[in-house]
Amino acid sequence: MGGYLNYGTIFNFDTNGTNFKVVHDFDCKNGRFPEGNLMESSGMRWGLTRFGGKFNKGVVFSLEKDGTNFRNHFDFNITSRGAPYSSLIEVN
Repeated sequence: MGGYLNYGTIFNFDTNGTNFKVVHDFDCKNGRFPEGNLMESSGMRWGLTRFGGKFNKGVVFSLEKDGTNFRNHFDFNITSRGAPYSSLIEVN
C-alpha cells in the first residue's frame, strides 16, 4: 500500500508523470487501505477506505483537487456494513 505505516496514500502527478507528490498519508484514524477510484463531485474528490476510522471498518473521505483539506465524512461500523470494497458513484 505504501505511505506512513504502509496504510496507503493519495498522490497527484502532472500529465507527463514527472511531478509526483504525495498529498495525504492514511494513519488508521483517518482511514486505512484506500479502495477503488476517487470520484469528483461538487469540486471535491471523494473516496473510500476499506479499514481504519473510528471503528476500523473504513471511512468515506473528501479532499480538494490539489490534495488539501482532507476530511473524514463517515466512519463505517458493523451496522452500516463496514469494510467497503468498491468505488463511490454519484446519483442525482
